[in-house]
Amino acid sequence: MADQAMNEMKPKLLSDLITINEQYARSARIDQDNIAESGFIYSTSIDVFLNTLAKHQSKSSQSAYTWTGPYGSGKSTLALSLISILKGDQTTRELAARNYYNSTAQNIWNAFPPMESGWNVISLVGSRTSLEKILMEELGRGEFDKTNLHDAQAYILAELESRIDESEERGGLILFVDEMGKLLEAAADGDGDVYFYQLLAELASRSNGRFVMIGILHQTFQEYAALSSKKIRDEWGKIHGRFVDISFNLTNSEQLEMISNAISAEVRPDISKDLATQTFDLLTQSKRAPAPTMLDQMERCWPLNPICALALGPISRRSYGQNQ
Repeated sequence: MADQAMNEMKPKLLSDLITINEQYARSARIDQDNIAESGFIYSTSIDVFLNTLAKHQSKSSQSAYTWTGPYGSGKSTLALSLISILKGDQTTRELAARNYYNSTAQNIWNAFPPMESGWNVISLVGSRTSLEKILMEELGRGEFDKTNLHDAQAYILAELESRIDESEERGGLILFVDEMGKLLEAAADGDGDVYFYQLLAELASRSNGRFVMIGILHQTFQEYAALSSKKIRDEWGKIHGRFVDISFNLTNSEQLEMISNAISAEVRPDISKDLATQTFDLLTQSKRAPAPTMLDQMERCWPLNPICALALGPISRRSYGQNQ
């Protein structure tokens, strides 16, 4: 009894009071994870983004895209979600789209017709190596001769074309490249050929929508060649012009929702509500027009101060290099 009383008198550690939801504790990997494990939160910004993607695919013949947005904004998780509603049979796709607005899901399916068996998807995660190397490995040709990039590129393009025409029951082939910036950094250092990205974009534009390439970035092409000459950066800019770039950013309210969902606390001190109320009132007085849900979200961000929670999103929007 004495020991129990002593334990109750000990001050509790913060780790005793809060936990971090594990699904938010690591980045999603599009080559290993599935959407059921990744904590996907459907939001207004995501809905706008998906409809923008569908609009471009319906009206443009390019079919090559980059998604550009800050760290931690959920680009990889969104990629997993998009993959889930395009792969498999109709029942599987409709089940995966249960969190989508019906009109948005239909817009995606109209822009990317899945046919009977859905799209074939190649999902890659970049590292400090060449895109040619990881594609050769993915396509079943492990051997790779750095000294003969031209033959490797020709093989990859021919193999992708054969997979596009593999079956009329499928919508086509989508190539997702997450962390593409790491591959671009390697290309800037001489490992790989940035012109290969243009060849892939041109293959997409010739495919009548049957081959789609999506690269996920944290900053523009040129910024990955920041230490190169202006001439090289301009060339990279021209190559990026072959892709439709769609910016991915969440609103403050959506970022707060992600943070508040990541932090679990059975009990919060009264000051958490007081600070949230004061911050909400301050935003209202400064004509920032906070969303009504932000009051509860800021309180649930405890032990983060509400000002800190609000600042995390804007702070992360600065351009970081992959090595940072």
